[in-house]
Amino acid sequence: MSRFESELSTATELIADLTGIVVPAYRLPVIETELERLGQHKGVPHGLDRFVNGDPEARRRLIRAVAIPETYLFRHAGHFSLLGRHAEKRASLGLPTRVLCAGCSTGEEAWSAAAVLASIPAPAGGVHRAVGWDLSHDRLKHAESGIFRRWACRKGLAGFERFFTRHDHGYTALPMLREIVEFTQVNLVTEDLPAGELFDVVFFRNVAIYWSEETTARFMAKLVPLATEDGLFFVGPSDPITLRPDLWEHRIDLGARSFHRNDPIPDDAQGPLASRSVHQVQSSTPVTSIFLDRPQPIAFSEPSVRHLPSEILISPDTAISTPVFEAGEDPIPELATIRSLADNGQYQEALKALDLVPNEYSIEAKLWCGILQLALDQADEAVRLFRQCVFLRPEDAQYRQWLAVAFETVGCPREAEREFRNAVELGQ
Repeated sequence: MSRFESELSTATELIADLTGIVVPAYRLPVIETELERLGQHKGVPHGLDRFVNGDPEARRRLIRAVAIPETYLFRHAGHFSLLGRHAEKRASLGLPTRVLCAGCSTGEEAWSAAAVLASIPAPAGGVHRAVGWDLSHDRLKHAESGIFRRWACRKGLAGFERFFTRHDHGYTALPMLREIVEFTQVNLVTEDLPAGELFDVVFFRNVAIYWSEETTARFMAKLVPLATEDGLFFVGPSDPITLRPDLWEHRIDLGARSFHRNDPIPDDAQGPLASRSVHQVQSSTPVTSIFLDRPQPIAFSEPSVRHLPSEILISPDTAISTPVFEAGEDPIPELATIRSLADNGQYQEALKALDLVPNEYSIEAKLWCGILQLALDQADEAVRLFRQCVFLRPEDAQYRQWLAVAFETVGCPREAEREFRNAVELGQ
């Protein structure tokens, strides 16, 4: 290994230690560029020294460079519908709802939750709250502003327009939402989580896809105890996460993945929740899983539990976070451009770049078109494209892996189970 490669390796290892983010090879030029800027002249070592020695500005800038801020208001709308149902049920029992958004980036998730809560009158003496935690000081500052550009509103406001003021470039949250939402800088990986408050709904979406399994397991062990006894966990479509199936039931409702306590609030509950025992309920829905105690082997014989190898745990929402092809082996010459655009959330531009792909690469282009359609929440179209890939090359596991991801996204767990099984068998 050259000195240059060694220095980049040191930087990526420290990034993983500080943030949990596993940096893929194709993003190394981003780190190199930022280190050069930090050194204020060519050559990695000077910027690296600042980073390694704990220079706050160096760490802030490098973390900002590697973290993916892709988010928008009411992303995965099914989760916010489920949040509304849960908050209404709690309000009918005289209970407010407290929401945590862990890894909230620029805050759109927390503000969306606040709008849902603001639409439900809080019980007497209670206050709904939405709390956002994130590592990046810059993104939290943006989140606190409550100002959103049009791109952050690209899927609309899900019927909650009355809580936002429209302006030339997007929307601004009204003061009534500011009374509900708050943001705190928290390093989810290296710090103890703030104590003293439990949450009724926890959003932890599209963060673990950047982490190792070990980091995810450690964090979930810290996060789960912060949920109330009737708590809900919301995770992204392909987040490599599950909770213990004897304590939590995995569901796909309204196209969104969630985990529910197996001992929910009874319809006749009154007043503060009493302590209750939790009984075992086996979920009939397959689960992409990381257990809190230790990683589990692939075991399709148990329909309620499924653990998949990390290489197929790729998020449709940030599809380029894990490369489909190894660096330097791109079957499409234009793939570097497509990756770069998608990595910055420019999915439509990436689709346009696919128009430049020669006809001889049609199946790879079809695959990437499907990946980008998933990123744009067009899962039905992605299923169609991935099915064509499987038909054209049925012996290739990666096409079945992506088809399985798309099936999970549209809420077809049995079909997803079948394709994941086929992909694993082909890979052996």
